[in-house]
Amino acid sequence: MEILFITGNKEKVAIANTILNKENIVVKAMKIDCPEIQSDDNETIAIESAKYASNFTKSNVIKVKIGNTASSIGANAFRGFSSLSSVIIPNSITSIEEYGFVECSELISLTIPDSVISIGDGVFAGCKKLTTISIPSSVINIGPYQ
Repeated sequence: MEILFITGNKEKVAIANTILNKENIVVKAMKIDCPEIQSDDNETIAIESAKYASNFTKSNVIKVKIGNTASSIGANAFRGFSSLSSVIIPNSITSIEEYGFVECSELISLTIPDSVISIGDGVFAGCKKLTTISIPSSVINIGPYQ
């Protein structure tokens, strides 16, 4: 697995690699110019900076392999990942929550593993190129497309 760490601080990347390499995770640095957020509240600064970075990076993600320790794909998890064309979902996933892949306009096909029992509302709304979804018989709940 590979993680993009949005920072210009090489020391932070080295520390993250030291910790995460034990789990077969490679950390790569990615530097973006983020506008200065004006606030007296550190939480507000962190949230706004994360939103900016997310909007910048999600259009560059092409392939995602979800780790086998994850149990669900959260609501809006990949919303707007406009370049995402490939997703590997492990057998540890039991649910795909609402709008999980909404607006993933380059996603063409998806295989959902037998472990999944629930697919939320509008999970694939706006996936204009999605032509093939393999849904196993284990799925007992599928929300509306919307």
